[in-house]
Amino acid sequence: MQWILILILILILGVTLFAIENVAIISISYLFGQANVSLALVIVVSVIVGAVLGILASLQSIWKVKAQLRGQKKELNDLKKEIQESKETEPEVTD
Repeated sequence: MQWILILILILILGVTLFAIENVAIISISYLFGQANVSLALVIVVSVIVGAVLGILASLQSIWKVKAQLRGQKKELNDLKKEIQESKETEPEVTD
């Protein structure tokens, strides 16, 4: 888990350095008009939007795995109770 955090920090540093090196003003055309903005701002906003979309895309699978885990924990607890009950009802065997 720690290496993922380090990788994310390296990527953030790389994007930041890339954005700092590209500070030229560019013209952006969109559906309703046109704007002159810094290329650095476009880069940073694009990375943030991409990260948010990536997180949103993975939420469904995360929720599915969490639901499976909850089901398996419930099944494990039920089996533990069943084992405990069977131990309590078994007569002791003595020689």
